[in-house]
Amino acid sequence: MHKVGGHIGIVSAEGTFLGNICGRYNNGKPNLEFVLQSWDASEPWRPDRISRDSFELERPSLALSLSVQPVVIADAIESNAVTDKGLLNRFLLARPTSLAGSRDVRPPHVPAHLIDAWSHCVHRAFYSVRPEGHTFDDDGQPLPPVPMQVSEDAEHLMLDWRARHERRLDPDAGDLTHIKGWLARAGGNGYRLAALLHLAAGHPPQLPVSADTMADALALLDYCIPHTIAILAPDDHAGLCPVDGVTLRELFSGWSGSGGLRR
Repeated sequence: MHKVGGHIGIVSAEGTFLGNICGRYNNGKPNLEFVLQSWDASEPWRPDRISRDSFELERPSLALSLSVQPVVIADAIESNAVTDKGLLNRFLLARPTSLAGSRDVRPPHVPAHLIDAWSHCVHRAFYSVRPEGHTFDDDGQPLPPVPMQVSEDAEHLMLDWRARHERRLDPDAGDLTHIKGWLARAGGNGYRLAALLHLAAGHPPQLPVSADTMADALALLDYCIPHTIAILAPDDHAGLCPVDGVTLRELFSGWSGSGGLRR
């Protein structure tokens, strides 16, 4: 991470990383501090390196996209440290329906136009922030983050969403009290989603995020709520929010970069 300016992503279909930070090779003791701190990139990090030169990451950020088996999540939930420190509450969670028994044993290749579209989407998001493609300045120092803003209408949508869901956390009458830790961080994830959708659509970071883009981000958060219940609190409110609803594919079917997620 230090070599690439303090920002890195891990995309994996295995639970190795999650198992490692949950204590697989540390006598069962989770090592979560750096991962938790990298979630919002708000504080510097100086690792304890006794035998090597020390360094400091000014604003470390770690992006995780993991597709793991349910047992991996179950093992993490069983750890008191993982639960108490809210590691899984920082993730946007989804539990897709199993296709076992109906899978195509000869699945088609991903169409070339979809591969190209995804590549262009990722490149648009990156180069809109770093037009020259560089992450370091001429002195070898990481370039500063590029600030983004949301429009007034977009902020109103977010505040309204948070107010409506705050009422659902009422300890006496709320229906989402069992995922209150996740919901407390959902607003921050909503801003992140809105920023990514904004950049992926090709908009410059200097342009405030629109209300339509924020509405799309909030639609994704709402999609995650029943899945989060199914994953983090399956026994507390079984059947309260069934996950057999709209799929992510259906959700994005109308997205064009200027709003249009199915809501």
